[in-house]
Amino acid sequence: MFAACTLRGVSFRQSSRRFGYYRTGCRHRAPPRIKSLGDRPVPLPPDSPLLPLPDIDLRHLQRLTDDTGIYQHAVYATPDANHGYCIDDNARALIAGLLYADLHGLDEAATPLHTYLNFIAYAYNAQTKQFRNFLAFDRSWLEDAGSHDSQGRNIWAMGLTAKLGPTQSIRALGRELFHRALPALDGLNYIRSWAFSLLGMDAYLDAQPDDEGCGAKFATYADKLFTAYTDHAEA
Repeated sequence: MFAACTLRGVSFRQSSRRFGYYRTGCRHRAPPRIKSLGDRPVPLPPDSPLLPLPDIDLRHLQRLTDDTGIYQHAVYATPDANHGYCIDDNARALIAGLLYADLHGLDEAATPLHTYLNFIAYAYNAQTKQFRNFLAFDRSWLEDAGSHDSQGRNIWAMGLTAKLGPTQSIRALGRELFHRALPALDGLNYIRSWAFSLLGMDAYLDAQPDDEGCGAKFATYADKLFTAYTDHAEA
């Protein structure tokens, strides 16, 4: 489904160097960040060799979305009900929708943010205190807790919702689900899951800079990511 385009094209070396700046304990002393997809477009100078980007085409996103959420797979351009839904792709769709709304304003017909957010809220398992991942087409859950990557990507999506949600109610639910999702971080063992979570905490702290608990967890995992980089970096 949707590629995690915010991460693609940024090497482990580049991302680790960025997060390495947070080891000082002062998050806001980081170097100027690369512009996100949510930044307003900058007009190209007349002599630029670059071509303007085409308009964003949401037809496939809309085709794959029903009143439950976004389908996990498609057969050519047709949704594949055999594989149902997953929180991974609904988190990706929510991230894409938030960035689109940040550029163009909220349009539920174009990007049904409430549908994706509702799927994620429904995925929370109060018994395990984690979010499920796979949902069959008949709306039956296929596991009690999702993968490490799905937990990390959900933290990313909820942090961005707390920051970029176009309405107060969307931001409030994003904050609530972010706090439900964050405890799972301490059980995540993989670097990619930490990176997803750091993106979410970074966005959340932009919206809630006085949250000392989240700030401390951010510093801990930024340090872990940087340590992993220094342990494995090329000479």
